[in-house]
Amino acid sequence: MTDPELTRRRLLVAAGLAPLALAACGKGPDESTATVPAPESLKAADGAVAPAPAPAAGASGTLLGLGELPAGAGKVVTHEGRKIIVVRQGEDVTAFDAKCPHKGCAVVWKAKDAQFLCPCHKSIFDAGGQPVSGPAKRGLAPIRVQVDNGSVVLAG
Repeated sequence: MTDPELTRRRLLVAAGLAPLALAACGKGPDESTATVPAPESLKAADGAVAPAPAPAAGASGTLLGLGELPAGAGKVVTHEGRKIIVVRQGEDVTAFDAKCPHKGCAVVWKAKDAQFLCPCHKSIFDAGGQPVSGPAKRGLAPIRVQVDNGSVVLAG
């Protein structure tokens, strides 16, 4: 005979793990637009996300090799725990904090339109990081970069 409490316990554990299993079954690797909201500690009273702090004065670091970024492409890299989106248009390379200032979701680069898109609430930003449409009122936080010996590096 089975113990009813043990059966209830198993059911509760399974019910608690079900949302995690469903989340793991989300979009595949070919649809890599993760939408992770910002922690509550970064949100202002109106729900907007505070801009990420700029790298410390004199901070340096290689973000990626220029060869990894074809003209017109954008790529999200992580530097010291911070997601940075680097875009190359012709010979110009720009970078922004990849966090949407509206609610903190990760933006993606749409090369065809030369715009950034926040998949969470559909904010659109121009190539200079300024808001074009959607709920975001502030632009993407710029990050100073330069090309040095074939690599995109943080500018000091």
